[in-house]
Amino acid sequence: LNIALTAGNTNTPTVVSSIENVNVNMSAFSTQTFDATGIVGNGTTITFNNLQTAGATAATLTNVGSTATVVAGTGVTGTLDVTASGTNMTIDGGSSAQVDADLNDGTAESTIIANTATAINVVKAVSANISSTSVTAIDIDGSGTDDTATISAVNADENSTVTLETAASNQVENLVLSGNG
Repeated sequence: LNIALTAGNTNTPTVVSSIENVNVNMSAFSTQTFDATGIVGNGTTITFNNLQTAGATAATLTNVGSTATVVAGTGVTGTLDVTASGTNMTIDGGSSAQVDADLNDGTAESTIIANTATAINVVKAVSANISSTSVTAIDIDGSGTDDTATISAVNADENSTVTLETAASNQVENLVLSGNG
């Protein structure tokens, strides 16, 4: 399913189901928001592209449902900002410089792949799996009293340093860390 927009969507469909790939093709000079309410389906992939020449490089997606995968597509090289309404989702930052994720207290593990991002910010994480090959700063906040974050920062440079903040407002109690080993 291809959706062509020049501004954020205001009329969200009631339900879009049984569609594996939803391509949001934005053409905008300013950062736009796509509301994914109603897009449901086990394993649905939502790819956000900004096809506008010299257009905005950031993208915002809200109300992303359970088991969905969000992909920063063509033209999204700034900040990818994703807010979940469900659990067990995957965020693929593509070529984004920064990935921001609100996991909305989801109890099933969500995965964030941010290979080109130098900054990753996650809030309301009960269980998160974060991986990057370029990150220099990770800020992750938990959601309760038994949160877990698994972080893999295998940077291209073996001497890279990653700054990790795990309690700006809610401590992440369990950390599993790996790097260049």
